[in-house]
Amino acid sequence: MATEPRLEHQTFKVKQLVEDYRAGRIVIPEFQREYVWRYSKLRA
Repeated sequence: MATEPRLEHQTFKVKQLVEDYRAGRIVIPEFQREYVWRYSKLRA
């Protein structure tokens, strides 16, 4: 019987995510790289 994927909640600091991205430890899928949020959808 196949095991279902297990989802976990994790909290990361933005600084750590940027460092991990720059170091190649995480990647952003191609389809998300060019996405730009509309100004009306941004929150401060």
